[in-house]
Amino acid sequence: MRYAVVSDNEIGDELGYRSNSIICSLVDILTIVRRQKAVSRSELAECTGLSRSAVSQRVTQLLDAGLLVEGAVGGFTGGRRSRLLRLNNDYGQLLGVDLGATSVLIGLFDLSGTLLVSTEHSVDLAHGPEQVLGEIVQDVKELLRAHQCQRLVGVGVGVPGPVDQEAGMVESPPIMPGWHQFPIAHWLQQRLGCPVLIDNDVNVMALGERVVRKHDAEDFVFVKVGTGIGAGIILGGRLHRGKDGCAGDIGHIAVTELDIRCTCGRTGCVEALASGAAIAKIAEERARSGDPTFLSKVLVENGALTAVDVGEAARRGDHVAIEIIQGSARYLGQAIATVVNCLNPSLVVLGGGVLNIGDSYLAAVREYVYKRSLPLATRQLRIQPSLAGEMAGVIGAGSLVLEHTFNCETLAKIIV
Repeated sequence: MRYAVVSDNEIGDELGYRSNSIICSLVDILTIVRRQKAVSRSELAECTGLSRSAVSQRVTQLLDAGLLVEGAVGGFTGGRRSRLLRLNNDYGQLLGVDLGATSVLIGLFDLSGTLLVSTEHSVDLAHGPEQVLGEIVQDVKELLRAHQCQRLVGVGVGVPGPVDQEAGMVESPPIMPGWHQFPIAHWLQQRLGCPVLIDNDVNVMALGERVVRKHDAEDFVFVKVGTGIGAGIILGGRLHRGKDGCAGDIGHIAVTELDIRCTCGRTGCVEALASGAAIAKIAEERARSGDPTFLSKVLVENGALTAVDVGEAARRGDHVAIEIIQGSARYLGQAIATVVNCLNPSLVVLGGGVLNIGDSYLAAVREYVYKRSLPLATRQLRIQPSLAGEMAGVIGAGSLVLEHTFNCETLAKIIV
């Protein structure tokens, strides 16, 4: 009889494979429980394809780790009634932080991803990272104290600039002076004592929209039109960041030959023509140089104009405001059409403060996207406002932490 000779390395590889397989099956079980809220062992076996004994072993590991708890008895399907399993929300909470150009929104979530409470305050990014992040830490500690949080599992942060996710810092952010390569994640982690993940704010908003839309969000592009313009891309249900994390930076697509300078230093970018800041700037120039209009009156009263002022003026029939909105929508539609022709998403979601202008703006963007896109690319395309609204960023930041907490690498450290 001949025996196979197995090396120590092969034995190690086999043991490693089995270990990884077990961890991945634990992740699968947790994902199913998260989505269904409560589930029996027999249902887990059916969903995962694991044997009942394997499911029982995995469930025991998760119960011992404190991630799952047994709840009510399930319905009778023949045989012994089994207790339903659910996530143990007493295991800990997590935080989502949406840091914007002028404000920060912080949300406290349980392990199921349910938003428990949120708080918001204004910020000035020009004050620098240590002051702004120090204010955030203070808010977080007050929030945790008020809600008697015993364990903080992790913190997700969305920031308005290009992000090096591995390093946990922003790279040359146009609207964040003094923040270049500041170690945001490390700085917060030292003070909060838990993992901190950061990502670009629009990526985080796309994740939040995916959470809210659930199964209606496999292939879509989330376009934020606020102080700047950017996009978060979801392909096959997963966030597409690109090789260096800057996928979706559509604000710097050139849409005109006009010598209009953008914050990036180039000219003709859609952000310089269609963002909230651009709309306000163009409106002020027109109000000062043209015939008296409703915009002129608001400028005199307030000393400045906003994109929302332009929207209100358009609703009142102000011809200058209507022209500005149409121009902004045309340039934005051109940029989005480029994305639609390249990616062929089923859905484009528009979010950000500029959408507060009103339905006329959204309708105008739709018109220009369909004009500039290929017929096949728009055959099933929907263009809709965000369902998550102002909460998209904070929900997405919380989702960022949940994905990290329930991945194979993190779970391997928890299950011993």
